[in-house]
Amino acid sequence: MAEQTRVTIIYALLAVLFFSGSVIIGQILFEWYRQYVLRRKLTKRVHRAAAGEKNARRYLREHGFTIVDEQVYITKKLSVDGGTVPFALRADFIVRKGGRNAVVDAKSGVQAADPKNPETRRRMLEYFCYYDVSDAYIYDDVSKSLKKMKFTDVVLRKRDWKLFIVGLLCGCVFSILMFLLMKEMV
Repeated sequence: MAEQTRVTIIYALLAVLFFSGSVIIGQILFEWYRQYVLRRKLTKRVHRAAAGEKNARRYLREHGFTIVDEQVYITKKLSVDGGTVPFALRADFIVRKGGRNAVVDAKSGVQAADPKNPETRRRMLEYFCYYDVSDAYIYDDVSKSLKKMKFTDVVLRKRDWKLFIVGLLCGCVFSILMFLLMKEMV
């Protein structure tokens, strides 16, 4: 009887070990697959973005724009509660046509190129305010077109910067919250 109980306990322990090992292996495989899918999506997005920028470059030249610079990286400072917070911007193109400088952001996604998209509008407004340009354009790689954005109500004065920065920060917080909510839903 004692021998049979000992064998039963050994089988039970083996079953628990097998089950635990299976769960751990399942978690490892699931995480590996999730990372694989994320890498594939990111790789596709990077390739699509590179193709979109190449198409934008060709489109701009064919339509009389002179490309002044590409991947223009600038750093700025934001004053928050008396301290300064540095941040960076990177515009795809600075172009010139008819004596006017413009910033161009190449977009390769349907929603990203839509001026109704709040993220796109905020980014273009940021570019318009921080780069020394007269105009802002979105190159839509899906429709192969250039959209000129005019911020008609924007008056860049010192007192307006505070409201702009508060609005920008609120927009960023809102975007992060929406991203987290959407991530939880997926």
